[in-house]
Order: sequence, then C-alpha cells, then structure tokens
Amino acid sequence: MGKSYLIEGYRFMIAVSILVYHILRVWEIETNFRLGVEFFFILSGFLLMAHIEKHPEESVPHLIWNKISNFYPYIIVSFIATSIVVAWVTRQNIGVLMFNHIHELLFLTNILKGVKDVTWLNGSGQLWFITAQLWATLILSWYIKKHRETYESIGMILIAIGGYITIIRCKGYLNIGTYWKIGENEIFLPLLLFRAIAGLACGSMAYMGYSKMKKYDFTDLAKRGGTVLSVLCMLTGICLSARNREQLINTYSWRAVIVVLLYMTAILLAFIFAKDYPKTKWMKKLYEMCGRSSMLIYVTHTLVIYLIRHTVGMPEFSWQSIALVCIGTVTASAVCELSVRLIRNGWRGITTALIKKCIILTE
Repeated sequence: MGKSYLIEGYRFMIAVSILVYHILRVWEIETNFRLGVEFFFILSGFLLMAHIEKHPEESVPHLIWNKISNFYPYIIVSFIATSIVVAWVTRQNIGVLMFNHIHELLFLTNILKGVKDVTWLNGSGQLWFITAQLWATLILSWYIKKHRETYESIGMILIAIGGYITIIRCKGYLNIGTYWKIGENEIFLPLLLFRAIAGLACGSMAYMGYSKMKKYDFTDLAKRGGTVLSVLCMLTGICLSARNREQLINTYSWRAVIVVLLYMTAILLAFIFAKDYPKTKWMKKLYEMCGRSSMLIYVTHTLVIYLIRHTVGMPEFSWQSIALVCIGTVTASAVCELSVRLIRNGWRGITTALIKKCIILTE
C-alpha cells in the first residue's frame, strides 16, 4: 500500500480541531470537534488491516508491542512533564504524582478510575485514547487472526454497528464522554472500549473497499476528482462537528454517524486516488511534518492549557489567549519531539550494546 501524504494533512487538521475544542471549552463554548478522535480510530483500523494483510505471519503480541513502542515514548514524556507542572501549580508532592502517573501508564488504571478523581485538563486525561486503542487493537487483531477471511465477511460491519448502537443506546448520543455509571462513580472502560473497537472496525471496512478498488487503474482525471472529493468529505465532516453539542442533543447520534461515514470515505479516497498528491518534494515534506506533529499536538496541548490557565489565566475570550496557547503548544511539541528522540536513541543504543555483548560472549 503506497503512502498517502494527504492523510498526513488530515491528521494535522484533526489534531488542530481537538486543540480548538479544548481551547473553547475553557470559556464553556461547547463544540463537537471532539469527534475528531473518531478519525484516528478509523485510520488506525485501516492501517491495522493493511498491516495484517501484508504481514499475515506476525503474531498479535508482536503487533501490539510495535504499537506500544510507537505511542508510549510520547506518553512517557507527556506524563513526566505533567507531573512536574501539576505538582508546581497545585503544590502537591511530585513523587506521589509521578508514582500515580507511572502507575496509570504501566497498569492502565486510569480507565477504571472515577471521573471525579481526574482533574480536568491537567494533561493526564489523554491516556484514555491510547489505552482504549491498544485494547481495541488487541481484541480486533485477535479476531482478524482467528478469522482470516474476516474482511471478506459481514463480521466487521456487525462489530462497528454493534459498538456504536451500544453507546447510543446507553447514552442517547455518541460522545467522547461516554462513561458507564456505577453508583457515584463513572467508569471509563466499557463504552470507550466499544467506541474504539467500533471505530477500528469502520477503518477495517474502509480497507475492504480499498482492497477491491486498488486493483484498477484510474485516469488522471479520476485521480484529481477523487482527491478533490476526499478533501470535500473531510472538510464536511469537520464542519458538521463544529456545531454546538447542546443544540444537537436529539440529532447528535445521526450527525455523528454521518461524520464517521465521511471520515471513512475521505480516508478510502485518499489512499486510492491521492497517492500522487502533492507532486512537489517540498509539499510532500510539509505534509509529512504536519502529520508527525499531530501526535505531539495531542499529547501536549491539554497540559499547555492547564499551565496557562493557572499562571497567566484566561478570564475572558480573546485572540491573545488563543495565540498564547498555540505558541505554547508549538514550543511544548518541539521539546517533546526532542525528548522522544533522545529516549529512542538511548533505547537503541542500549539494545545494540547488549546484542553486541551477547555476540562477543557467544563467540
């Protein structure tokens, strides 16, 4: 499967929309930009199916380990920064906070904690996305490996429909804040896991269409038209999610389903038609940089907002405050990327040294 640089641009657009959602939420301006998370689930499902088809011999544990090694360096850096910032702002013991964050990171306990135990926008709430995705990938990978011809059957469709119906029936609408209420606590795990599995299944269905259509050769006119249609689907999905949630409470489920379908279509068309877009090398490099920054924006922006709120303050809506958050996020993203590279280089250096040592010893 060839690389689509347009997808990198989509990842950046969605990351920015989630950033905007959290910025506006500071002033209690509710939007549905949170539906951008759905895009990442769908894209992960698409790439998961492509990877399994390309490497059918790979075991599920190895596949999960690859995902963990890809995600967790960013989360580790984010959590160290979160512990330092939150301890400084709240005057709490940094050792206790660090222990709690590491405990959540290693044992995935944050998805089982009551929402009341989590401070809003302190940088620690974002791990639910990684956790839910890893568990969903584990379950879905096992299912695909168990049923080799799943992508040719109705299985994925039933998983996707069943997951979303479960959420909507339990909550009345599709929402990132889908919790299962038990007594006085609201528990993250069950509905968020259903949502992640449903999203990954939707991405797998999009790949089914791709596997059928990739066999054909398309004219330049069809490629240009498909690329434009992909962009229009993506922009329409983002615009539909920009409306105020409180005004859409009765129709939000259907609107969300439409957004999911638009994301699926945009991803499918991008991989089929937009492989040659853009044509210039510098534009490809720009799109690639934007795509790489999407994870950085995701793991740093809530902490930046938290820090600014508790130091400078955001008393009223202003473009200056928004600019401050954006500049802070860019700066934090650059520091995060540098730190992740140091972690990865250090890990490679350690493992390489161990391998060489073992080779010397065996000789």
